[in-house]
Amino acid sequence: MIRYIFGLLIGGFFVVSPGWGLLEAMIKRRRYQRASGVIVGRRDARGAQGMSPATHKRAAIFRFTTVDGRVIETESDVQSFPGPKPGKRVTVIYDPRKPYDAETAGRYVIKLVVAPVVMAFGLVVVIISLVHLL
Repeated sequence: MIRYIFGLLIGGFFVVSPGWGLLEAMIKRRRYQRASGVIVGRRDARGAQGMSPATHKRAAIFRFTTVDGRVIETESDVQSFPGPKPGKRVTVIYDPRKPYDAETAGRYVIKLVVAPVVMAFGLVVVIISLVHLL
């Protein structure tokens, strides 16, 4: 019985947390701006410059110019292997209120795809737990 209650809590977390993030992203997306940018470097998952061959995850460092003319250089929240190549042109999506929280367009889509998958997993756990509790 306790494991099913625990399953409800964990499953609920996997539904609510990404759901909240997805809802927040959709609300914020209305005010987002798009800009052309360029990858200027990459950083290892450990924080060092992306030069170590033993590193399996790297985040992009990109530069773009906002609509009001500010040049912003920031790091992506998403990490991948082998990481993006410096010099690659990208489309950047950013909130004019917080331009340093910008993300490349493709990376933003990844977040929007992963959240519903995690929510579906959480929903399955909740349903299985409820069936066993009732």
